[in-house]
Amino acid sequence: MSSRGLVGGTLRALRFLFVGPLILVLLFFINLFASPGHWWVQWAALGIGIAWILSFFRVMTAALVVGGLAALWAVYKNGQTPGASPGRGATPPVTPPDPPKPSA
Repeated sequence: MSSRGLVGGTLRALRFLFVGPLILVLLFFINLFASPGHWWVQWAALGIGIAWILSFFRVMTAALVVGGLAALWAVYKNGQTPGASPGRGATPPVTPPDPPKPSA
């Protein structure tokens, strides 16, 4: 699968996180007015709910991957090893110069 397909799939999953509940609300009102004694909307809610959870996991996975790559890039640009204190990394700590000594 190309990277374009992965990005497009993730964007479709993100859009479904907003559109799925709206579709379910629309189906609820159709069921309420068309056949109030028979609640078939529960089966649509089951299917849309499963698809919504899978879309949520896809979006969260993509967010974690992008966040991890951004953190690695920041560490690379700063030149420090992850978890190192500022004094032990590639850049030494800045110390102020000594004050001048009074002349006698």
